[in-house]
Amino acid sequence: RFTRTVSPYAIAPTATTDYQSNTEDTRNVDLTLDWRSTAQTNVNARLSWTRLTSYPLDERDTSGLSGVVTANYAPTAKLTFNASASYQPGTYTSFFSSSGSTPGAPVSNLAASSETTTSYSLGAGYAATAKIALSAGYQHSNAKYVNTQTVGGISSSTEFNDVYARMYLGATYELTRNWLFGCNLARETRDVGGSDSFAY
Repeated sequence: RFTRTVSPYAIAPTATTDYQSNTEDTRNVDLTLDWRSTAQTNVNARLSWTRLTSYPLDERDTSGLSGVVTANYAPTAKLTFNASASYQPGTYTSFFSSSGSTPGAPVSNLAASSETTTSYSLGAGYAATAKIALSAGYQHSNAKYVNTQTVGGISSSTEFNDVYARMYLGATYELTRNWLFGCNLARETRDVGGSDSFAY
């Protein structure tokens, strides 16, 4: 399995150059598993040997094991539980900010520049009636970033983490076959380290 991520604004402009792109190629050898032990239980897993190469920002190169596992359990016809965990090279969200970036250095807070991301989630669902369904869950991710800056011809790399967490409650009501009403309440927290750190 092969993936390629091209970030066109990965390197901030200098006095003589515009933004420069960075390309990350990920090569994976996958072992997959789909196991249904009972009618109520299902487990899916993928274990991969991953090699990520980055150009020209080669300090982001990484290799090793990565993978994903998900599980679903339905003890009754009304109640379901699910869980997942993953360890992946890179992350593929779309936010970024170039504020405070040093000319000729990687743009800070560009999500595609993360080296590895560890995440897990837990969830539950309950069919209260034929028309009313309830849900609740928790999601957590921790992305490791590597940024490089060049000052006076000397390059230095710094690492920091982007930790995101979300808790949610939800409810839906099926008024008719064609009309479904829903309401969701969530609380999100985020803590980013490094020189451009912020939290909310």
